Amino acid sequence: MPKKKHKILIQGEAQGILWGGNLSTIVSLFGSENYLPDEDIILFLEDINEPLYKIDKMLIQILRNSLLKKKIKAIVFGEFLGIKKEEEKQLENLLFEYAKTLDAPCVSGYNITHGKNNAIVPFARCAKLFGAKICLL
Repeated sequence: MPKKKHKILIQGEAQGILWGGNLSTIVSLFGSENYLPDEDIILFLEDINEPLYKIDKMLIQILRNSLLKKKIKAIVFGEFLGIKKEEEKQLENLLFEYAKTLDAPCVSGYNITHGKNNAIVPFARCAKLFGAKICLL
């Protein structure tokens, strides 16, 4: 399988700990105690078999979560498996608008996925995002 190309949606640099995962799971944690780290975060998100309207709804829930929203310094989008081919451009536009609303550097196309070729994300490690690159600190 060819390596996916990372796409910068919003240029910039940010530092924080790597935190996130499956979008549905992250949103399901809202309201529980101590689900958020104390530090600023580089939020990474992916999901599987969720329709576009549910992805939109869950991203809006993150925007409405003021505790989480203020910690997000950058966003890394992985794969959203199960999206219909004809909805891929809509998904890209949705992710861009979400990042723009957060006013945070954002990159997509990382192999953060439920698929075969997935990247290992060192959860809770301090990192820096610049352009499309993530460097561990």
